[in-house]
Amino acid sequence: MGGKSGPSKRGFTRADVTILITLFSVIGLTLIPLFNAASRGYTPVDVRTILAADAQTTSRRLQTRLAALRRLFIQDPQGEAFAACVAAPSAPPLAGSRLPAPAADTALPPPSGDAGVGNELLFLSVDHAERPPNLLDGQGAPSEVSVDVLVFVRFYLSPREGTSLGGRAARDLWEWHSGPYADYAGLVGLPDATLRNAAIAALVSKGITQAFDLTAPAPAAAFFRLSDAPPWIVPLPSPLVTEAGATPLTGPRGGESRNFIYGVSPNTTVLFAPSNDVPAYARADGDFPSGFEVAVAGPPGERKVLVRLVLAAKGDFKGVGSYEKTFTLPVKEK
Repeated sequence: MGGKSGPSKRGFTRADVTILITLFSVIGLTLIPLFNAASRGYTPVDVRTILAADAQTTSRRLQTRLAALRRLFIQDPQGEAFAACVAAPSAPPLAGSRLPAPAADTALPPPSGDAGVGNELLFLSVDHAERPPNLLDGQGAPSEVSVDVLVFVRFYLSPREGTSLGGRAARDLWEWHSGPYADYAGLVGLPDATLRNAAIAALVSKGITQAFDLTAPAPAAAFFRLSDAPPWIVPLPSPLVTEAGATPLTGPRGGESRNFIYGVSPNTTVLFAPSNDVPAYARADGDFPSGFEVAVAGPPGERKVLVRLVLAAKGDFKGVGSYEKTFTLPVKEK
């Protein structure tokens, strides 16, 4: 008895294979430009846009802090004495970093190779004002009190561990700040002891346990301890200004992956030559100043600060990408 045969099976013919090969070739040729574009990643135009955005954001932050400045510390015996009271930051400074020295006149920008140009800033800035409620003076009358709260602010360069730019460690600009200090003059200027002591107790309850005299010529006369009971306010002859927070302002943020390295530019060399020369004003010495230059001109109370920031990038594109942001700002010391 004969069985019914099933459906016939046949393989690919030579014509089928030829058609498939042709189809895959066309698809491959279409996708190759897309893969090439993906492998190229960021173009020089993209890189400059990123550097410009970072420089603009950092510049705005610097200007905001400087606008609230109340005392600037510079490279002189007095400024160095106060700088010595500041504890080492958690992110170590770039070797050779230093404060600016004041120029003999008010001319900014300074000339090239000026020995007074630095690459960090240290100053006291108003963080906010405290207005404790329900305070009574010595006569039992309600009184309004406003006391400025100050913080030490430091902008400086720190090497980025494990990342190289221009044959040296990449570097970022950091913003460092201390804990709070009440304005000493704002406390001792209150009209009577009862009100002053009530204001001090209210500040201590907010965690503000120190005060600073903006007019003091030396650290031993500038720092005070506050308490919510007698003696209320006492000098601190051996102060130590400690870190309350520190943040990198430049460079890639966590989780970013790019086909280039960028940060604050190192000094220009034959092998690493960004379009914006570094330095422009300072006298180069090793890693000093890199792409963060600070110049100060004018007498106390009438000073101006010039800041030049240069960011640079190197990747799988030709040359070195860079972007410069420079500004001059008058500062009002108390």
